[in-house]
Amino acid sequence: MNIFEVDKKKNQKRGRKLAPAISRPSLHKITFVHNMQPYYESVVLKRSRQNILVKIRIHKSLRVNSQHHLKRI
Repeated sequence: MNIFEVDKKKNQKRGRKLAPAISRPSLHKITFVHNMQPYYESVVLKRSRQNILVKIRIHKSLRVNSQHHLKRI
């Protein structure tokens, strides 16, 4: 997945790629709402022409051990 931090109100990408691209090209833009509650399973919230909003579950262990981009999530 391509996961970006998103400004929830404006719904615009302002982060970096966090994960490898997913296989389905129709889902190639996945955005992440950063000011939601900390832990969510990945659920498609909204799909528009260019953006797909998903909730992502991120465990504390993943926050600590993953690449530095995850620090801000």
